Amino acid sequence: MSKQCAFLMFTVALTGTAHAQIQMNYQLDPSSSTRFMRPIDLGGGTTQYVCERKFGWDSTHVSLLTTTAPDHTLIDASAFRGHSPLTFLFDAEPLGSGRVLCGSKTSGGLTYGFVTHLTSTGVPDWSKSIDNIGGVGYFQDQVACMIPTGTYFMAYTKRSGILAGGSFRIFGDETGTAWGGQQMTAPSDALYNVYGGIGSPIDEHTLYGSGAFSSSDHDRNLMVMRTALSGATWMKFYDMLPSASAQSEDTFTLINTADGNLLLAGYFTTGATTYEGCLLKLAPDGSLLWCRRYADASGGLTVHAVVEMPGGELLAAGTDAYYQIMVLDLGSDGSLVGARRYQAPTVAADFIQGFFTNGAGELKLIAADKVINFSSGGASCDFIPVTSVTSTLHAPTVTDHAMSNAPFTPS
Repeated sequence: MSKQCAFLMFTVALTGTAHAQIQMNYQLDPSSSTRFMRPIDLGGGTTQYVCERKFGWDSTHVSLLTTTAPDHTLIDASAFRGHSPLTFLFDAEPLGSGRVLCGSKTSGGLTYGFVTHLTSTGVPDWSKSIDNIGGVGYFQDQVACMIPTGTYFMAYTKRSGILAGGSFRIFGDETGTAWGGQQMTAPSDALYNVYGGIGSPIDEHTLYGSGAFSSSDHDRNLMVMRTALSGATWMKFYDMLPSASAQSEDTFTLINTADGNLLLAGYFTTGATTYEGCLLKLAPDGSLLWCRRYADASGGLTVHAVVEMPGGELLAAGTDAYYQIMVLDLGSDGSLVGARRYQAPTVAADFIQGFFTNGAGELKLIAADKVINFSSGGASCDFIPVTSVTSTLHAPTVTDHAMSNAPFTPS
């Protein structure tokens, strides 16, 4: 079924192939046309996928695909396009009775962050570009993530590709009429970028991203920051591999664990063409409980996503050096139990978005254009066991950075 939207309508479809094993996986058709896919649970096993899909060589649009469980029957589809050729989505969340999206738009050679609200029927009813976040020292041009609470949300900004001396925390509501926030500034010797964040029951948020000392910004660190109603309260760097030359360290996912702690997933480069994945378990104050690094014989391995299983074991997912999906079966302490590689029906580079559990309790791994289903015990089809992955304990260098805050009103 297709539904007419406020701007433009596009025909979209989900396709799946039956397998003899216990699960079934799905891919958006046509393949490789989707760069971002965020699931929103609608209850009863129904899921809406908010997608950034490309067409032509320089244009994108936003698609809303609603499916039922467990067979992903497409029951509704719509799409819209804003006033700029390129819309890059970074987050999509439920807000009140509707949805709120954020990211960046490019038009006329300029890039700026935006927040867009959709009604419960998927129709855009307001959109706001955030134009006053690009000042000297900050140069923020993207809205990286949003954390909703009821009919209100907090959004966090980032700089495209480069670290900055500060960022912004933006407050808004579903009507698009109430705006406020804070400017969060790092000490003069530190730079950072926010990639995402998670909430807690006590109005605190924990953000993750990348950071570096301003005197050696080529040597990146994993970054975690805590914010409260007053703004940023602390920031920590975790340097996986101190280096005198250019070296990347990036975070991809942060989750709350059942014991009240945090799990941070990411990767770090170990050479010009080699890299490893990592998991860090952190206490609520950011102190390190344990850290493990994971390597693959292909020369590359990331850890993009992690989920805690009912028994306390962990399931992690990333990609190898050939961008093939890898799933790691781990103990509660991150120790390696086993590894498997996804054998897609057609060979293509995969980009992990994260794990998702819907209201029916079904666990799914979301890639840019794929939905891979898992049983309650972590089993899935289209995977083969591999012995190419190794794991070791690791002790990153942890540094603390005091943050300062000032009132800010987005415009």
